[in-house]
Amino acid sequence: MGLIDNFGRVASLYMEEKEQLQKAEEKRKRTRTGHGFWPHEVLRDSIIFASMISILLFYAWLIPPPLHGAADPYAQAGFVFPDWYVLFSYGYLRWGEYLPQFVVPTGFVGEIVGQPMFPWNAAWWGAALTGIPVGILALPPFLGGREKRPVEDPWFAAAGAVYLAHIWFISVFLHQHLP
Repeated sequence: MGLIDNFGRVASLYMEEKEQLQKAEEKRKRTRTGHGFWPHEVLRDSIIFASMISILLFYAWLIPPPLHGAADPYAQAGFVFPDWYVLFSYGYLRWGEYLPQFVVPTGFVGEIVGQPMFPWNAAWWGAALTGIPVGILALPPFLGGREKRPVEDPWFAAAGAVYLAHIWFISVFLHQHLP
């Protein structure tokens, strides 16, 4: 079932439900189940928030922050790693160094844009390999019929777990073990 079919199905279900509610003769009353927001949820959330803040303050008191030497603006920085959310991309970039690298002639179009040769190097491989998991991550909204819990669709949940394990492997393991 495609994306447009899903929109049509949702719209028709909404219209059928609306017609049934308008045809109903007596006014429906909503029965409350569970606890109200005030004071039950507010009190519970306040207790949880206070306990988290107290644990954070306890650790801040127990473990003092390290005091390093003053920063030297003229000193050369060591190796700088990217932030954690792009670390997998850095792993792919390092992986691209071991893949074949060559130069591709661009022909007539390359002469027009002023680039007669296209370097197929580690940077290209890193960008192409990074596009694979990012593309996979962008797919689920366009796949129809996947509005289930992981228990109801274990294959899709397992694919998500394998995807996360792969991203973790590329982020943490690979950049530590490549020279």
